[in-house]
Amino acid sequence: LHSGTGGGGGGDMDDLAAVVDVDREELERQTFWGQLFEQLEGAPPDKLRRRDQQFKVRYAGESGHDVGGLYRDLLTNAMEELLSPILPLFVMPEDGEPGKWMPNPGASSPGQLRQFEALGLIMGYQCLSLSNTVGLDLGRVVWKRLVGEPLNDDDLKAISEGQHGMVSYLDSAGDDMDADDLDDILPDATFVDRDLSGQARDLVPGGRDKPVTVANVKEYVRLVRQFTLSQSDRQLAAMRTGIGRMVPLRVLPLFTWQEMERLVVGISDVDVDVLQRKTQYRGVSETDEHVQLFWQVLREDFSVDDRKQFLKFAWGRTSLPATETDWGATSFKLTPHQLSDGVTGDAVNNHFPVSHTCFFQLELPKYTRREALRDRLLFAQRNCAGIDFDDTAEGRANVSM
Repeated sequence: LHSGTGGGGGGDMDDLAAVVDVDREELERQTFWGQLFEQLEGAPPDKLRRRDQQFKVRYAGESGHDVGGLYRDLLTNAMEELLSPILPLFVMPEDGEPGKWMPNPGASSPGQLRQFEALGLIMGYQCLSLSNTVGLDLGRVVWKRLVGEPLNDDDLKAISEGQHGMVSYLDSAGDDMDADDLDDILPDATFVDRDLSGQARDLVPGGRDKPVTVANVKEYVRLVRQFTLSQSDRQLAAMRTGIGRMVPLRVLPLFTWQEMERLVVGISDVDVDVLQRKTQYRGVSETDEHVQLFWQVLREDFSVDDRKQFLKFAWGRTSLPATETDWGATSFKLTPHQLSDGVTGDAVNNHFPVSHTCFFQLELPKYTRREALRDRLLFAQRNCAGIDFDDTAEGRANVSM
């Protein structure tokens, strides 16, 4: 794989999207997701059902050696690309669930549907490997469709609060509505609606030539509700096909949609209490001043996004396992900072922490000031996303790829 960043992952989404002299299709192939999809397509499912990780990752031209960190880094970056304007597979509804994405109904070419299937394959693996999760902030409708739960008006609201309000009002108005009332709500409306990609779709054959009237408004409301809830069905069917390559689809209805989301995504916010319970202290003590400052910063000074970014910096992923049991033997390790060993006084506050992503390890300088720890850690996790310092035979071989 080519990371395209010069530093083992964590590419800048805005920079990549700004490339205008490259054909759009070629740009998509150059992304982490594009390269991953090409190598996953056609891979035998039984070869991908592995205990630890589905495959090993090598970044061409970089010295990273994958013992888990590069794998998690690749999946994290690929999922970030999928849920961004770089790729056309998902869209964020303008007035739906905040921060949640839906499959793009317009992404319906054979190649795009195969990409949804490949994503489903990755999601299916997460169901098998409880300690691995991927960052997919998808709407509740996605998870309900995947496990086969029926949809309702709460799901309609999750896709479009405006549509939900409109159909709820028309439902409540009943037979008391006259032509003037209808014209106030739906002026010059026809049997057409726009999908999440912005495309106008006929709700019935010739719908753009069929006006909405008092006589047929109930039919219109029924079709709008049905269309809004089902517009991404082709994409979701492809995702289910991919999941079915990893796990039997008949077991999915055993889960609620919330359980399915936790299996695949884990816990969206980083629970600092859980992380602290899962921490090993090697060469440092939980009672050390700089260790206590670290937990204070993570718990009190960092936002939800900051904590996710920290987890990516330290572990190559953006969410914790769904339950503490799912951690297995994995733990977070806090260790002494080798480069600042022996440094005393305020000078230690100039040093930056060092992470070993494959081993979920953080070398933490003996900071004496909370604001210094916060600022140095934030700078490191925002600007040092590379996994490019492994002096091993594999790492050196990757440099020459």
